[in-house]
Amino acid sequence: MKFSIAKFAKSKYFVPGIVIGLVIFGWLILLIAGLGPFGEEKEKFVSQPTTWSQKEDYVIKETPEGKFVINEKAGLSFKVPEGWRVEMDREEKKANSAGGYWIDLLGPDGKLNEDGLLEKGCGMGIYVEFQKSNVDLVKQEIEFIKDAPEKYITENSKKEVIEISGYPSTKWVVKPKNLEMFKNIEGLKQIEEWVKIEIPVSNEQIIYVDTYFLSDYQEKCLQEFNNFLKTVSIK
Repeated sequence: MKFSIAKFAKSKYFVPGIVIGLVIFGWLILLIAGLGPFGEEKEKFVSQPTTWSQKEDYVIKETPEGKFVINEKAGLSFKVPEGWRVEMDREEKKANSAGGYWIDLLGPDGKLNEDGLLEKGCGMGIYVEFQKSNVDLVKQEIEFIKDAPEKYITENSKKEVIEISGYPSTKWVVKPKNLEMFKNIEGLKQIEEWVKIEIPVSNEQIIYVDTYFLSDYQEKCLQEFNNFLKTVSIK
């Protein structure tokens, strides 16, 4: 359930400007705070070709302790929450010309609409990216946040440093329906919070976990999400 810009752009909720808005929103916090790799620093972050872990990299393993998903190439494993299902074969993934791939985890009552957006219950997406420039950006941002955490907190968003399986990571929480630029967009009205975890693992590998909580399921899904993060293991 990767709540991506591309997915939202293809949905029936798309309106002109939303793609640009979602792209720049993450940078607005840095700009307002006066932080980030801008100006002369940009030369350090020249983009390289991006690749992702693919379906064949993931294995589902049943154990006495529960169901686990293992990606040996990425050194990643995590436990599937009890009663949840793993979705790996949706058509939109096969049609992703950029090569991006992610795994969806959906709760017992989780339901995606025809556009692949969560409309009921709980869900989350996990994907592994190999892109040095993005790793460098996240690592630098971690240092910025450590130095001035108060600059990454606004009325409707918060970005902080957490630890996942021993790795310093960023956690970004946004309340989109409270933001002026998003509040009249039908597809966002039921989303209380959007959460994105970025885990830089090596010089070129980064693991992402993202989710969003619908109004009627926020408390339940937040608890499930926090419990899930405790099961993530990275070698």
